[in-house]
Parts: sequence; C-alpha cells; structure tokens
Amino acid sequence: MSKTTDIVHHVDSETVEPRTHAIVIGLGYYPYGGNIEGVSLDNLGSPPRTARAIADWLITEFQDPDCPLASLSLVVSDELAFEYTHPLTHEVFTVPQGSTGDIVDAIDAWAARAGSNVKNRTVFYYCGHGLRVGTLDFILSRSFGEKPNQFWDGVLKRSSIDSPMRIIGPGHQIFFYDTCRNEGTGVLGGDPEARTVLSTRQQLGNVPRQSRLFATAEGALAHGRTNGLSLFAEEFIGTAKSTAVRKNPKTGWWTNTGELQRHMERFVKDQRCQLEGDQLDLSFIGSTPTKIPVVLSCDPTETICSVNIHCHSTEKPVVSFRGDMLSDDAELEWRLSLSRGMHRFAVTACVAGEFPSVDESIWIESPYTEIVLDMKGEAVK
Repeated sequence: MSKTTDIVHHVDSETVEPRTHAIVIGLGYYPYGGNIEGVSLDNLGSPPRTARAIADWLITEFQDPDCPLASLSLVVSDELAFEYTHPLTHEVFTVPQGSTGDIVDAIDAWAARAGSNVKNRTVFYYCGHGLRVGTLDFILSRSFGEKPNQFWDGVLKRSSIDSPMRIIGPGHQIFFYDTCRNEGTGVLGGDPEARTVLSTRQQLGNVPRQSRLFATAEGALAHGRTNGLSLFAEEFIGTAKSTAVRKNPKTGWWTNTGELQRHMERFVKDQRCQLEGDQLDLSFIGSTPTKIPVVLSCDPTETICSVNIHCHSTEKPVVSFRGDMLSDDAELEWRLSLSRGMHRFAVTACVAGEFPSVDESIWIESPYTEIVLDMKGEAVK
C-alpha cells in the first residue's frame, strides 16, 4: 500500500539546528500539449527517470554534516501515477502528477520548511519542458494546454521561484534547471503572463547565498535519453564525486557549483552549462573518488582513427582502442574513466610505419584530465 504525498523523505526532529530541504520536479508527460493551435508539446522520456535518480542520490549520497537532509519533496508527471520507493526504508509513495496546482503547492510548502531557519539550506531540481522569451525563463507544468484559452495557467516564471527565495530566507540555496532554454516567443508570445509561484514574504534578516545551475545556455536546447536520464543528470550523478577536489576530515569529499559547472560544460555533449550567482558547496558520502573522467584525443585529430591505443595501470591492462574499428562518423575524442594515479599509454599505428609509436606515462588527477597524443612522438597533457 502506497502513501499519497509529495514528501518522500522526512526526518522527525525537534532540533533547532539547520537542515537541508530539497524538492525535485520531473515532468515528462504533457497530456494536453497538443490542444493549442500551432503548438506541439512532445512528451519526454527522461524527466521521470531523472527525478527518481536525483531523489535517490539526495537520500543515499548527499551528505552535509552541518546541514543534513531533513525533507525531500517529489513531483512527477508520467503517463501513469508515479510511485517512488524510498531507497533505504523501501516505503512506497504515490506522488503528485505535476499540475500547476501540484507544483505551486509543493514549492510553497518546501519554501515554508526551508524558511523556518535562516541557516537552513535548500536544493531545487527541475527537469521538464522549458522556454525562454527575451531575458526570462519559463517552465511548463503538466497543465499546459488543459484550458486552450487559458494556457498561461500551465506556464510558470522561473524567477518567481528563485527570486522570492532570496527574501524567504534560507541562507544557502542551490537551484538546478535541467531544461531547454530555446526561444519560445512563437509559443508563449512576446509578453508572457506566466503564473506566479511564490510571493514575497518578510525577510528574516540575512542575505542568502544562491547558486543557479542551468543545464544549457540561453537560447539552447537540453537533451535526454529516451529510456534514460537527461544528459545533465547522467553526468551529475555519474561523476559528481570526480569533481570533488578537496577533502575535509569532517565533511568528506566536496565540490562547489563552480567546479561542477566547469565539469558539466566540458563533458555534457552539445550543451553549455551555465552558472549564475554564488559558488556554493555540495558534500558527498564516501572515500576518495574511484574514477576520474579522462578525455583522450590525437594531434592531428583525425589520426585517432588510424592508431591502436593501449592503457595500462601498474602494468595491468586497463583499456584498449582500435582506431581502424571506428565508424566513419566516429567521435574524434574518446572518453575514459580511470583511477587516480600514473597510467601508461602505448600507441601504435594500425598500418605499420604510418605513424611513430608513442609510449608515455601520464598522471591522472581530478577533477578531470585531458590528454592529447602528439603523433610526432610525444604525449602531452
């Protein structure tokens, strides 16, 4: 038997100590997206999966000893009612489906919990349809198109979420907007009348620090896998620890949103992650990161299709590539995940004598390592 609520994680505590309050919204199913003339709003496969994965990550891997996770709100629009199973307690929840009312109510309650202490911290994650008109970003709720003559009811202004939070008061706020930001004037018109999410409240006396991380640049698309996560979430979950370049005996491995933005910009294909506001810290459970992202290419770039590359660590084979097995439209750089430390790269031509052999040892270090194999006989890092 499942419980119907947006709160999928809650720690009962009477303490007045600061806590982290999170909300995750994943909107993939837009049942009324075709109701408005001239507008076709496709359903998305990745947001429900992304929302589940981010929620799991927050519960199992997010770790801030100074401000532990106290609550997690989850709102998901999928074709069927979305059930979430808590990864630790295995309790099952049926969460709200992402109508405008569902989103406004969940964000309002989240803001109230977060605003109860000026030292609290917040994490906000949205994945779903988004558009940009002029200098304004908008997100689209499941309600978009339900009332064709009042379709603004399904359009939420992004700044009506994060701007009021500066006044509501939690001192440390991180927002992730995993959504497209392409031009939406043709859909929304030139003077959008979007729904306000939060209203300004009395400020609690502090000046909060806020970090807003966007999956893609202004005017650009964000991408996801049909049966997987968004590319942004996939990279965040898969390699966030690899960007944790510092270790604190108390907090464990940690990074900040600035390091994360630089990492995402480098590794999320066809998207240019942007950061606005402060660079704020994120802490993770665990020991030293076990895998570090590595980008490997050749100079000249096309020679990567004509060489064999063997990578060894402590004389044990780690990975090998045969350039002559690549397709004609192959990437001209390869991505690896290697352990921290010294690795030996041995390069030979697919056709004997076409290129000189390269045999170099290179140190692999976080947050990530880029290697360019110089086919004049050297490997440069």
